Amino acid sequence: MYSRLTLFYAATGTALILLMVAGCSSPKSVTNALQGVQIRQPLVASTSLTLNGIVASIVSPTQFIYQSGYPHGHVPVLYSSSTLVPAGSSISVGQVVSVTGSFNAQGQLIANAVTTTVNLSGSVSSIISPTEFIYQTGNPHGHVSVVYSASMVSPSGARIRVGEMVTVTGTLTGQLVANSVSVGPLASPTPTASPSASPTPVPTGPYHVATWALDSYWAQGENASATSVNQLVSYAEGNGKSPADCHSGSQSCKAVFYLDPNHSYDDTPSSCMSHPDGDVVAAASEDWFVHDAGYTDSAHRVHGKSSSGCVIWEFNPNATGVQSWWRSYLRGNADTYDEYIVDNDPMELLNESYFSPSGGGCLPWPTYCYTTQEIANDAAEVQAHANFVNAMSHSDGSPMYFFYQQASLDNVSLDLSALTTTNRFIGVTCEGCIATTAIPVRPTMYAKVLNEMAAVNAMSKIFMLISDGESSAGSSTQILQRLVTTGVIWLGYSEGHTIVEPNLEAMNDNLAVWPEDLIYPSGPIQSMVSGANDLEVAPGVWRREFTTCYQAGRFFGRCAAIVNSTGSALPIQAAWLSKTYGHVVTLSGGDALSGGTASVGTSTFVPNVTTIGASAAVLLAQ
Repeated sequence: MYSRLTLFYAATGTALILLMVAGCSSPKSVTNALQGVQIRQPLVASTSLTLNGIVASIVSPTQFIYQSGYPHGHVPVLYSSSTLVPAGSSISVGQVVSVTGSFNAQGQLIANAVTTTVNLSGSVSSIISPTEFIYQTGNPHGHVSVVYSASMVSPSGARIRVGEMVTVTGTLTGQLVANSVSVGPLASPTPTASPSASPTPVPTGPYHVATWALDSYWAQGENASATSVNQLVSYAEGNGKSPADCHSGSQSCKAVFYLDPNHSYDDTPSSCMSHPDGDVVAAASEDWFVHDAGYTDSAHRVHGKSSSGCVIWEFNPNATGVQSWWRSYLRGNADTYDEYIVDNDPMELLNESYFSPSGGGCLPWPTYCYTTQEIANDAAEVQAHANFVNAMSHSDGSPMYFFYQQASLDNVSLDLSALTTTNRFIGVTCEGCIATTAIPVRPTMYAKVLNEMAAVNAMSKIFMLISDGESSAGSSTQILQRLVTTGVIWLGYSEGHTIVEPNLEAMNDNLAVWPEDLIYPSGPIQSMVSGANDLEVAPGVWRREFTTCYQAGRFFGRCAAIVNSTGSALPIQAAWLSKTYGHVVTLSGGDALSGGTASVGTSTFVPNVTTIGASAAVLLAQ
């Protein structure tokens, strides 16, 4: 994949080395062999310090491991009941705690005090029930669900209202279970209704479209709370943080594990070393590799070379040794995950075989592979990938389910054949198909993506659109990519069958979920049946309208998406629309947790006057 990034910490002597390795076009993601339980041990005892973090696991009644973030990561804590503050409190997985103590020579934090309550202030964003509300606490916890009772609220008789500033003290484990709620002034004036006015119920709906985001310790998503992840993300991909977040409390997101069993970097030179690549290469027999047609020896392995000179072997998914190794690896490192994503898994033999001008591919090297000894053609490639996922199962014997990467778009029937060959493939991804870091938008691909979305929807499988980019937050390039990504998603959106991963941030620790993802279009007036042509209103221009649209769960009226693949800016014609709209949705700032906004009611839309840019998209609101 273009943008998969995992941070791997390795202690060498007294130095801490940070290896950052990106996907397909450069050395692929390094996978942390310990996954969610990686502990950096200091080499010498330290002076007293205070660390804040989330309990990751309970080892014994006197030891737990918790995630304290950079630079210590997962820390083993030794404590006793007498060190708990307040007295009589307890420790549970997912709980936010503060520990004061010092490290011993074994890298354990000897606790003098373990504070189990938190004190967070913020603005109430929604009222769930008379005993629950959600408020925005900012970094690092984001939106937090609070469970409380009226007797806890001070001053006595105060009410919890949207916009109210509150300070809550309590225990945070997914939800914040309050001990006390102190009410302050409203964050902004709230108009008082006329005594004669009757309140009109506002319909509520989904909080966001189906989203996929990276959620890892030491990387993207690092500072997002479990509450924020579950509120904003449908599929959380990452190391141990994603299952910890998704499986805290009542599960609302699915934890996804990344693997690439098809291409593995050799460990020569040592700068190419990564895990689990080095491990699987070291364990491999010759029949684990793919070879040039007519050969089975090591000198004729199908391979490639990265720009830095690292050799990349192609592995044979049919080999029982490969299947057995990965089944054991997944059970040992990712058994608790809900879904899995297989990188470098296209169904075309030509695209599957790693090739680079610097070397590799097939004989005569370097050249493209049109057939190999183990996999003769595209149909055999599909079956090989199916055989691999069919061999994967959890420790209890239950099947594992996979998304495969990447859709070819030029051969939709071949892409779909994998989804019919085995039920273990539940969806296909399309990364960089309409937006990449190098090419901000790819208008010639819009129709192809829409056609494949329609075909996958018709099969009741899942299509995931991944857009990549690293432009600064709120920049014109980023907003263009965000609007095009959202526009295409709306054109083909089908609940349960469409996921968006707009991985469009320069590197930071936030979730790549955007305010426009919190707009949920439903009640479509038009839909694709055969493909993009069903929505075309002018050559290279598509639109789709919806009767019932929500923003963060709140109904606001009709909405529509228009996408323009032509090279010219065009006035949006009234004839393109069956309903009337008053506003253009405007985006500002960055991701949802950093305060970015999507306004559905500030910018005026005028039919036949308002334009849509070349290769761009416009979202409309009633």
